[in-house]
Amino acid sequence: MFNKADLVDEDARLVLRGLVPGAVFVSSRTGEGVEELRTLVEATLPLPAVEVHAVVPYDRGDLVSAVHEHGMILAETHEPEGTVLHARVPARLAGRLAPFTL
Repeated sequence: MFNKADLVDEDARLVLRGLVPGAVFVSSRTGEGVEELRTLVEATLPLPAVEVHAVVPYDRGDLVSAVHEHGMILAETHEPEGTVLHARVPARLAGRLAPFTL
């Protein structure tokens, strides 16, 4: 990733692309490349191992917080019986959620 892309002319970019194929040019001032960088980072990060569907009772907010902190929420709704989560979480957290899975 090259920062301050707004300060680099096209000739310099061409040289830099030759040196670092696949590099992203980003400018926080103009916003150029920010979305491309975000997509690249998301694609590079590993996904949590286990996909879960669970209804977590409202008195177990600690579990919902843990999913937010350590997992990736795919969907979340609030129903009378508790917080309904569809998420990817680490295996250990999936074990803690097991009593509430659908």
